[in-house]
Amino acid sequence: MRTKHLFGVLGVGALAAALIAACGSTTKEGETGAGGGAGSTSSGTTTTTTTTTTSTTTTPTGTGGEAGQPGDGNESFAEAQDVTIGDKEGFSGELDPVDTDYDYYKFAGKKGQVLFFLADAKPDDDPYADGYPDLVITLYDSDKQQIAENDDPIPRNTQDSQLYTVLPDDGDYYVRVGDFCLWLEGQGDSCPPGVAEVTEPGYTVWIIELDPAEEGNVSEAEGAMEYKANPNGGYYASAAWGTFGKKDEVDTFTFSVPKDAPVNDGRATAYIEVYPSGSTGNGSTVPTGDVSIVDPETKETIGLLDATKVDVTFGMSLSTPVAFGKSYELKVSPEAGKDPGSNPFYFVLHYAGGSNPIETDEKGNDDPLNKVEKPELQQSSNGVPVYWFAGDIINGATDLDHYVLSLSGVDQSLELRGGCFAQRIGSGLRKMKFSLLKGKDQSVIKAMTENPDKDEGFVAGDEPGLPFPTNEKELIFKVEAGSQDDVVKGTYYSCYLGFFEAQQ
Repeated sequence: MRTKHLFGVLGVGALAAALIAACGSTTKEGETGAGGGAGSTSSGTTTTTTTTTTSTTTTPTGTGGEAGQPGDGNESFAEAQDVTIGDKEGFSGELDPVDTDYDYYKFAGKKGQVLFFLADAKPDDDPYADGYPDLVITLYDSDKQQIAENDDPIPRNTQDSQLYTVLPDDGDYYVRVGDFCLWLEGQGDSCPPGVAEVTEPGYTVWIIELDPAEEGNVSEAEGAMEYKANPNGGYYASAAWGTFGKKDEVDTFTFSVPKDAPVNDGRATAYIEVYPSGSTGNGSTVPTGDVSIVDPETKETIGLLDATKVDVTFGMSLSTPVAFGKSYELKVSPEAGKDPGSNPFYFVLHYAGGSNPIETDEKGNDDPLNKVEKPELQQSSNGVPVYWFAGDIINGATDLDHYVLSLSGVDQSLELRGGCFAQRIGSGLRKMKFSLLKGKDQSVIKAMTENPDKDEGFVAGDEPGLPFPTNEKELIFKVEAGSQDDVVKGTYYSCYLGFFEAQQ
């Protein structure tokens, strides 16, 4: 389905979209569809509540190609169906039967071509709908060696695959299209419980060559992020890419978010999505290393990600509060000390908008007994009741923040999942600790310290959630930090607490 990465659309969902299901910056939001697994964690908490659209292309409508049928003749490399880059109709098929059918396609490519693979199986109005394939696309070179792969896009706003890559050589390439559960079996795993039967097995895939001359596509040679207005309001996201010619290279882009970019909730925030490399990622032969945002006036680094810690499924998002209309520098480097290899490229996706709702009383919420910070219970795009909130730990990380979360009206049969992110979204806070406390006596239900290497919440995605505290009317969510980084000046964090159906 077409993504519509609009500024001001991600907002709360973006931060909350990284943990609940895997906010616009906290997890990937309360997702329960196939391939995600309710409660899996990422750098926020749920799967983005917004549909996003990059300005890289206008998604055509059409059903080009031949619909696959059982024994359709494209079920192996030898039988791969010929397709072409840039075909506005794309190529279409059916995974039938979906539990055994892989479809193969072949196209001719050239070294250095910058490509975007866009898959479409889910309905436009329901990006996680049951009954449709959860696609995985895999790219192979002329020797039939896997060079890149994508299950779900980054940020995860649908289960339709999207892959950005740069071709390493002239020659023929192969694309394999299959369902997530069949792909899992090939990894020696099994399909998650509760995945609905696929009754609509059709799909379409487009292969689009990205042109840096098109507004919203930014090569390293251009260097300045572009903001293409969307006719429905806001701006499309910008895709930016480059190559690393040497180990210590640092590429610099500039950006200034338009002052009129909408902020639907929280505070003005710039988002930089980074992608995993290698044959299970975008195909680059070197991982992306540090990705940072610098204020050119003060020369201070206000946000920094160690992108070598990127989650292969959910990616990683540098989610830094900024002033719209002000100029900033985005710096991208390869993993330190790594040989760049034969195809050392990178991609980032940039957009901006709001955030999780921000704390309202910085001084008053130091004491939990004041009960001044009371976020509103909302619903994720998948109907999960969730609290989203964000703030800053100031004064050299000596600050304490407390949020009062009412349990009134919440189904007591649900289990709890939640967490916070700071270093994992680029903040300078270190060893951030988040604790869930009982409202009556402030005794600890569960406490965690942020893992800088991995998206983690109170419980792992495949573990049971925390049991509902039936004798409590409210909970206290406490946020604190161990220290402030000497170089990275950002003091921000983003959190969520969601209420999920118990996993079977």
